[in-house]
Amino acid sequence: MADYLDNDCNWALCSAKMRDVIEKHANNSSEITWIPVKARDGETITPYYAILIEKAFEENVAVNYEKSRKLRDGEIYSPHFNYDVVKDKDIFTLEDYPSYVFISEKLKDILEKSGVTGVGFGNWHAS
Repeated sequence: MADYLDNDCNWALCSAKMRDVIEKHANNSSEITWIPVKARDGETITPYYAILIEKAFEENVAVNYEKSRKLRDGEIYSPHFNYDVVKDKDIFTLEDYPSYVFISEKLKDILEKSGVTGVGFGNWHAS
């Protein structure tokens, strides 16, 4: 199975390999609680870890609504973050959207070099 699993519970699930890379390289890894879970693929059960980031940001503090890309109804689909709020975090999430995990460019590069699978990286901006 992949190192990052998409699932119907909207949990960010990581393999032990991905957890270890994040713990070793994310400057704020101490803010993460790793909840052990078991993922089933047919008859195979594999241990995974759900990411619970203890210090999630409030959207109205971390996101610059004016600079974010929005749908016609005003819903944000591509957030633009306030740099001063997120600059010291390699991994973070928003209180209202805990299944959306945002990572720094530094951590993205490290994860790619480590060969983790199943991860899709989108772009986000901060200023």
